[in-house]
Amino acid sequence: MADKQQVLNELLGNFAGMSENDVAVSLPYWRTRKIEKGDFFNMQNIVCTDLALINKGLFQIYYVYPETQEEKNIYFFSERQFLVSFRSFINQYPCAYYIQAMEDAEIISINYNDLQYLYSTPTGWQPFDKFSIHQKNDSFDS
Repeated sequence: MADKQQVLNELLGNFAGMSENDVAVSLPYWRTRKIEKGDFFNMQNIVCTDLALINKGLFQIYYVYPETQEEKNIYFFSERQFLVSFRSFINQYPCAYYIQAMEDAEIISINYNDLQYLYSTPTGWQPFDKFSIHQKNDSFDS
């Protein structure tokens, strides 16, 4: 399995054109976390406070209808993808969905407040913030 810096360099470089130096500045803020099969990255009605990259594993995003308790699968996240309830994270309001590990997983995540700090620094993180804000209205409400 790739180490944290290698994964971040690859994914942030490809996604946002970040340099290895910009990624290096952010390293102290990212943490590696294991999530066991069946455990949640985020739950319905809870604010999503972390943006993550999946290093290993598979996650499902699903909605539970309150009237019937019926579950509806919405999307799947797999290795080398971002894992986030995007609108909940960007706007810091409760998520409408559950995000659950379908197998033992490992993620690399950064907290909302730490990411806001990086956006305020004179680094390559400002374009990432602008891209994220632009995308918030274009993504599904997850």
